[in-house]
Amino acid sequence: MDIQEFLQLCVGKWFVQRTSHQLPPQKLASSRGDFWIEWLSPEDDRVSQMCQKMQCDPTAALGGLKTSWETIVPGEVDKQKGSSAVVLLPDSSNSAQGNFIQQLGKPGASPVQGSYCLQGTNALTLETVADGGWRSEERIWFASDNLRLRTSTVDRGNGEKVMSFYSEIRMGGV
Repeated sequence: MDIQEFLQLCVGKWFVQRTSHQLPPQKLASSRGDFWIEWLSPEDDRVSQMCQKMQCDPTAALGGLKTSWETIVPGEVDKQKGSSAVVLLPDSSNSAQGNFIQQLGKPGASPVQGSYCLQGTNALTLETVADGGWRSEERIWFASDNLRLRTSTVDRGNGEKVMSFYSEIRMGGV
């Protein structure tokens, strides 16, 4: 599977269960919810706008994904809702690796940049380093076409780390 096929396999509606462990303090958390992932073609206005914000050439973009979510966290009354978009900018000689731009759907949030690598043909790793020592690494792979798994490690740069595991079951198309 190439990077384009991997991204297309991500598209759809997903039921998500997440378990997180935060250090320090020793804190466990879980949530469940729904994700909607849609493909953004290289010609999509959102792709070119994100590239322009980061002073990248929009014609170099492979395309991207827009993710929207609603999650339920035990003990909280309201659902958490949000969205993000990611655009991939492959290396000129190897589309299985390159850089990406991610925009969180928060008002005034600046896009972040990182690198991606499709390892072999079945696991995508996204790495981000941001101001203040903040780092994240996310690994995504498919156990089957309709079962996606993810791990995420976030180091907030202040000694606090959050590790998460996600199991995602495809519930249908977008």
